[in-house]
Amino acid sequence: PASAQQAEPDAEAFAAMAAMFQAEPLDAEQQARLPLAQTIVDKIIPEGSLGEMMGSMFDRILAPIMQMASQAPRGELAQQLAIEPGELALGDEEIIEAADILDPVRLERNQRIASVMPTLMGRLMDAMEPPMRKAMAEAYAVSFNDRELADIDAFFSTAP
Repeated sequence: PASAQQAEPDAEAFAAMAAMFQAEPLDAEQQARLPLAQTIVDKIIPEGSLGEMMGSMFDRILAPIMQMASQAPRGELAQQLAIEPGELALGDEEIIEAADILDPVRLERNQRIASVMPTLMGRLMDAMEPPMRKAMAEAYAVSFNDRELADIDAFFSTAP
């Protein structure tokens, strides 16, 4: 049921985070460089690419880690028993059996978590991408002069 809920990003949390990273307003020169800087950022980070990257990263890196963690849940079982993992004098099969007794739905829960994580992380990246792209464009407009931006744009405009 929790995974079915469509939780919206916490506006207060985003506002608090944004307040930590306040940048000086762009001056007129920097503002004039902003369109070219935005063009460069569009080439470096095409729209939607962060969500795609997170999905492929999850599939290749995080999913196998989650799978390993659910196979022999020594740490999880130790936590439920309020002992240190090293104190469990059990083999992997016994740990799995004990974990299944104490938490009979753990595998199903872990599978459901693993199935929704890529979507949730993709939504997070989709929400983060526009402000990140804007910040990068502003950083380029501040950090590079007209000629440097033209050179950067020329570089990213070349065929791969």
